[in-house]
Amino acid sequence: MENFIRGKDFKYYDMLKAAQEGLKKDFFAEYPNYEDPKGTYLITKNGQLPYLHSWKVYPIKYTPKYYDQIKNDIEYALKFAKLYKEKFPTAAGLIDHFGDDVNSAAYLVMEAGAWLDWHYDIENLDGELLCVHIPLDIPDGDLALDVDGDIIRWEDIFAFNNQKIHRAWNKSDKHRLVFLLDFTKKSCGVT
Repeated sequence: MENFIRGKDFKYYDMLKAAQEGLKKDFFAEYPNYEDPKGTYLITKNGQLPYLHSWKVYPIKYTPKYYDQIKNDIEYALKFAKLYKEKFPTAAGLIDHFGDDVNSAAYLVMEAGAWLDWHYDIENLDGELLCVHIPLDIPDGDLALDVDGDIIRWEDIFAFNNQKIHRAWNKSDKHRLVFLLDFTKKSCGVT
């Protein structure tokens, strides 16, 4: 597999494209203009000052295999999903439709001026998942995802193996919003 599966080359592209506007509408109904005074997001520790809280995750489904390594994250994610799932009906519909073929699903906010250094995702240590990004609110400017030297912007839906080393940045002056789904490779017909 190349680093990315782009657009219509992804098996579920048409269904996810049809859900794109609903996902965006649901998020901004709950968090207008990205306002979250209760701090309901899960903070991903990127260890880079001053952007310690620049990567915000709003988990709708979170079931990684490696429970002991991220115990606090999964406990919070399960609580968030239980409390907020009904507020995101489009996301809940996708999760119900795909069932166990989707391991995790979340809204991801990357704040203006933020970056995430090289890493791989612990949820996919065995490389059995494809991380699918559905762009919802993508500003103009210098923002992208770099997977092992292959760079892509969030101009359309794409999938990648997040076990490969990758980094992301948003050097624009506005936040970036995507919806993420971790599909099993098997369900996508990818080896």
